[in-house]
Amino acid sequence: MPTETTRRRLLLAGLVAAAYASGVGALLAASSLDVTVSWWPAAGFGLLALLACQPRERPWTALLLLVAWAAANLTAGRPPLLSVLFALGNTAEAVVVLVLLLRWTGGRLRRLVDTWLLVVASAAGAVVAAAVVAVGYTVGLDRPFGPTALVIGPAHLASLVLLGPLGMLGDVRRGTAGRRGEVALHTGLLLLVAALAFGPGGDLLPGLGLLPLPLLVWAAARFEVRTVVLQLVGLAVVVSVGTAAGWGPFPVLGAANATTAGLVSQVYLICAALIALPLVQAMREREQALTRTAASERVFRRSFTESRVPVLLVHRRQGRLWVAEANPATARLLGRPAHELVGRGVEELLTSPGLDLDGAGGSSGAEGWSGDMGVVGQPRTRLEGILSLLDTAGEQASYSLHLIDLTQPLELQERLRAERTYTRAVIDTASSLIVVTDEHGTVIAANPATSQMTGYSAEDLVGRPIWETLVPAHQRLRFSELVAHLPSLPRSGETTVMTRDGEHRSVVFSNAVHTNGPGEPVTLVFSATDVTDARESAGLVRHLLRSATTMAFVGTDLDGRITLFNPGAERLLGLPAARAEGRLLTDFLQRVEAADADAPLTLTDLLAGGGSELAPETRDWLLLADGRSPLRISMTSNPVTTGRGTVFAYLFVAHDVTDTRRSQEILVNALRRERQVVARLRELDHAKDDFVSTVSHELRTPMSSIIGSAEMLLDGLVGDLDPAQQQLVEVVERNGARLLSLADDLLLLATSDAGGRTEQTQDLDLRDVVRESIASVDSALAGRRLETCWDLPDQPVPVSGEPSHLERAFTNLLTNAVKFTPDGGQVALRLRQAPEHRTALVEVTDTGLGIDAAELDQVFDRFYRSATVQEQAIQGTGLGLAIVRTIVEAHDGRIDVASTPGQGSTFGVTLPLRRTPSVRPG
Repeated sequence: MPTETTRRRLLLAGLVAAAYASGVGALLAASSLDVTVSWWPAAGFGLLALLACQPRERPWTALLLLVAWAAANLTAGRPPLLSVLFALGNTAEAVVVLVLLLRWTGGRLRRLVDTWLLVVASAAGAVVAAAVVAVGYTVGLDRPFGPTALVIGPAHLASLVLLGPLGMLGDVRRGTAGRRGEVALHTGLLLLVAALAFGPGGDLLPGLGLLPLPLLVWAAARFEVRTVVLQLVGLAVVVSVGTAAGWGPFPVLGAANATTAGLVSQVYLICAALIALPLVQAMREREQALTRTAASERVFRRSFTESRVPVLLVHRRQGRLWVAEANPATARLLGRPAHELVGRGVEELLTSPGLDLDGAGGSSGAEGWSGDMGVVGQPRTRLEGILSLLDTAGEQASYSLHLIDLTQPLELQERLRAERTYTRAVIDTASSLIVVTDEHGTVIAANPATSQMTGYSAEDLVGRPIWETLVPAHQRLRFSELVAHLPSLPRSGETTVMTRDGEHRSVVFSNAVHTNGPGEPVTLVFSATDVTDARESAGLVRHLLRSATTMAFVGTDLDGRITLFNPGAERLLGLPAARAEGRLLTDFLQRVEAADADAPLTLTDLLAGGGSELAPETRDWLLLADGRSPLRISMTSNPVTTGRGTVFAYLFVAHDVTDTRRSQEILVNALRRERQVVARLRELDHAKDDFVSTVSHELRTPMSSIIGSAEMLLDGLVGDLDPAQQQLVEVVERNGARLLSLADDLLLLATSDAGGRTEQTQDLDLRDVVRESIASVDSALAGRRLETCWDLPDQPVPVSGEPSHLERAFTNLLTNAVKFTPDGGQVALRLRQAPEHRTALVEVTDTGLGIDAAELDQVFDRFYRSATVQEQAIQGTGLGLAIVRTIVEAHDGRIDVASTPGQGSTFGVTLPLRRTPSVRPG
């Protein structure tokens, strides 16, 4: 049995084949017309193929359609280029319609609006196809663009509108069980009428062409969408074939040629589709709405009958409410059988003084009412009624009346309200400490603020005398005596409250005696406000002002007259507070700028921008000290405001900055000279780099010539050399190569210092670079007895960089390892990556001479050679490791070294891995 995938692929193959076959048939049939046939079904089959395939299959399906349509044009005898162009136009049309349908409707025909969106999307696709095909006809076949597009567009639009719905229906069906005979009869009748209207002789009665339209309306009202669409397709075949053959009403309607008749026939088919498709969709939505309404009615009926909430269904007629139905819960509430309630007026059963019938619906537009209600004959029963509008029909309206029994809750609330009023109002709403006791001082209640202030919970306090917890030990006896004799108890004052931790808090208290009446219990209400922090803050401020002997605090009123003068201000000004208070602060200040020094000062000049409610500002001023030269001070102005933001005073804070400003000037001058020195050093450094670069360039040219000449001599291009001559020439070549390498090293370092690297980084596999470096030291390993170990991972190591520079860095490390390792030793290279750190690590290890720990920090310096290397006279310039560090750091990497003299060294190069874009599935 074929699987779903196999069936789908067979369907796609059939649709692509249908697109090809219908295209060939339509093009071959068009040989008798000016442009093309009156209908282009291939467009509809192409859209069906794209709608039927999976999203991942659509690119291949579009490609197959392109090939099929190109083959159809070639089969019909069209030139190759025009065939490809027409195929591209048809493919673009199908893709445009598919994209718009997926975006607007999700590819499904579910609602009436989806039908119109299909028409709009098909029109957009038809415009694309008409434009491309008309261009092809205009360029390749010398046909006019406008008439061609006018014929092509409707032909494609009709095909898309008629065949497209078949791919958008899915499993949506209308109930047509038992209508198969009617469908067959109707379809036969429709095709018969269409054959008579558009067959031979159909031109005798042009009005016959309108007869299929009522039949389509009949089908839309009775059958499912798929049946109507298939009937439209059958009608399209009959109309197109008949019109192409010259039959039917259209060739005789004044049409000048067959092309115009075909255009009229396609407009006819489009109109038929626009009549049938929206109507059948509207009928389907109507049936769905009726089904939902019936289901809702069943649910409502069940909910009404089984509800435990008393509900009455009532009608409003002639200004009165009449009971239509009552559920069992209502019968139990009213104490009467449900059938006795039906037909009676609501006012006979319920009392509702607040119910306004004129405002409960009807012409006033109100949709309901809610309020208190009662039961006739049951004066203690109290209800809450909720009247909700269900439906209106002329002067009559239907409502649901929900009844909520509030009798027991209301009675309970009335009994508790008096007991809770005074405690809730006094205790729970206050932010101050409130403790309620009986007449003997035993705590009855305490508010949350008491727990916050003292640390005692309500459970810790309730049931115990208040003096056992909140009153300090030395005051408990006196307090208990006052409570025992209430008239002597102070009504307010300041005292101390003790917390759970033994801390004493200063509070301002008040108390009151409360009773509900003569003979009722007496309660005492103690309330207190914590002022400990305020007292401590005031004392701290006073202590701060007295202690600030190097900082001047000066307060003024709104006129600028001094009201506060601390010891720091006395010392700074050389004036006692008694002589300064009452004087203007501006009398002791002068501007710093020499040009404005003599200008008179006002209080506005001291404030930030001259306003009374501005933010603090700090500026320098000259202080005219008594009997001394002026001092330079830094003074900050601060407006002092009330809780409502009103400024009532100003506070000025000042300190002597004479020495500080002098030091700053000296520092500024020193920094200026330092910048000049740095600029000179930078110029010298640039000059050094230019010199090294120039010398390196100048060395490369003659050394390249010397090396080339030596190679020519060794190759015997100017004659054979005897052994002595050959040995001398090899010495020349070898030393020339060393000099050329030295020039390259100097040039690389100079270029790096000057920021002159011009090579572009590229994405590469670090394993390839390492392999090139290993191959570069093969000649150095020849004739040596060294054990080598190259450990490279199997997976690529992606980095970004300059391959030649990285290869040179690793080659230098390997060359050093080979050079400084005696025969019998080992040289190893290991490449690995750490994805968790996004890095790659290359380690070069040898068992050679090693490096002393005191020299490890200098091995990467230019021209540095260790003492061991110098003692053993090993050749080198001391630039190799400097070049390695320059290259590694230029690639945002890091190089490290670990070494033990006589045991070898390990150089580790860490490079960042290249970030690869993440690939999302699907």
